[in-house]
Amino acid sequence: MAYKQPLSGPGVVSNRTLDKAANKFLPDFDVSELQPHEQDNARNLTSAILSLLQEGERPVFTLDVSEGQDFHSGWTGVVEWANTTDSRGRGLGR
Repeated sequence: MAYKQPLSGPGVVSNRTLDKAANKFLPDFDVSELQPHEQDNARNLTSAILSLLQEGERPVFTLDVSEGQDFHSGWTGVVEWANTTDSRGRGLGR
């Protein structure tokens, strides 16, 4: 699935705006009451929930496995989707 997060990124939308949106998903809490890393997570998840599907994208993933994660020397690989996404943001598996 290919998504665009219009509310994420520095300078795109203020933390205050993201906090107001996140508070709608946290009825028993206020984002300001959370620890700093929890505030960041709440903002990130809020941005993800408000994502928009993207058509015509060719997803590319970089996989980087560090040494010691069941590999002796580590490795990096790039996976590029063979086809572009459809109107629902889904990769077409042809």
